[in-house]
Amino acid sequence: MKYIKLLIIASVSVFLISAALKLPVTHSSKINKYSFSEGSDFNFFVLGDWGRQGTIDQQAVADQMILQSEKLYPNFIMTVGDNFYEDGVNDIQDDHWKKSFSNVYKRLTTDYDWFIALGNHDYRGKPEAEMAYHSVNPHWNLPDRYYSIVVETKDHQKVRLVFIDTSPLYNDYYTKKEMPEIKTQDSAKQYRWIDSTLANAKEPWKFVIGHHPVFSGSPSHGNTVELVNRLKPLLDKYKVQAYICGHDHDLQHIKPNGSYVDYFISGSGSEGREAGTMEGSKFASNSLGFIDLKIKGDSLFANYIDKDGNVIYQYSKSR
Repeated sequence: MKYIKLLIIASVSVFLISAALKLPVTHSSKINKYSFSEGSDFNFFVLGDWGRQGTIDQQAVADQMILQSEKLYPNFIMTVGDNFYEDGVNDIQDDHWKKSFSNVYKRLTTDYDWFIALGNHDYRGKPEAEMAYHSVNPHWNLPDRYYSIVVETKDHQKVRLVFIDTSPLYNDYYTKKEMPEIKTQDSAKQYRWIDSTLANAKEPWKFVIGHHPVFSGSPSHGNTVELVNRLKPLLDKYKVQAYICGHDHDLQHIKPNGSYVDYFISGSGSEGREAGTMEGSKFASNSLGFIDLKIKGDSLFANYIDKDGNVIYQYSKSR
């Protein structure tokens, strides 16, 4: 069993939690320290665009995640939004919690901690319900709409994971009647928080996690202009190693020429759509699956795993 220390810093609150396997997560002002009992690397699964009550290919991807967890022993599971289709959840008793989460991912929902980003479909429901679900299952962690996690490994490698809320950063959503909560959000405030969080991050590894892609070769959505204009300069300025997202229902890796940042897309957790490429595309596939990201020493490793258990793409980089 592997243990890590995690510090969650939300936009308005500070939460300390453990991400140890089979240990409950507690939101506390007391610092709890955990270190690996096996090895000095850590890894996590990245799942996106997934909650469909087990239909289409959600169950197939979930079953493969369960199988791979027995081989790869992830420390936690990260979601990059669109957690519940089509219209999010309404409360903590919503049928989706069983039909799209606990009944589908089974022991993964009790043996592993989940760290959550919101997507546009989550805004069709009540994002507050997803934030509140921690009271039902303490392994589900969404302390605020945007928040930050610091991970410290046994060999003192530190990783800053910054979860952002990209839907309010997308201009077109402000006219969507089915997403009324978008208008309640302050995108300028969130950008100030992102800037401040990255500016003050002293960790050698920095990842930013959101739902919408900055860059994407997909014909379905493609680049998000607002993020290219506002978020990308911050990623470059603070030398963020990776931006991790979903939204396009495929698997992609993009690294534009001269970019320090790698862009990982994991959006095929239940449905695949036509994939495409662009300048800087290293990999693109409409295969159903997820990504296993690992840090070992000064290196980052990405394994793209399809629903049949095949590693369809591998990548590594040094810090």
